[in-house]
Amino acid sequence: ANGALQSGLPGFNPAEHCISLNQWREAIAANSDPKQIWHDIENIIIETLIATSMPLKKAASDLLAHPEQCFELLGLDIMLDSQLNPWLIECNRTPSLTTEYSGNLKLDLLKDALGLILSRR
Repeated sequence: ANGALQSGLPGFNPAEHCISLNQWREAIAANSDPKQIWHDIENIIIETLIATSMPLKKAASDLLAHPEQCFELLGLDIMLDSQLNPWLIECNRTPSLTTEYSGNLKLDLLKDALGLILSRR
């Protein structure tokens, strides 16, 4: 559930309405194969990266003096339908990094991104 969207609803409580990745896996495993769903989600991510790589590369080379020294975070919103098929809803070029509704998810993302940057030095 998207906490940022649901936060305006009466009685919204992030602790009750937002679940962890482990809770999500447990819920999915009760009705389907989480590995297959992750595989399908990975395919969506790969296709999105292929589709966006050239426009992002061009934008970086047009706007930056040293585009090889930058990176871009993309935020993909993927929804599962009633048959647990994943669908790409949107790809955000500058996703929000607020952690109000995402717990440690975005904090871990930032740590991983910084780790990748520092490992290239």
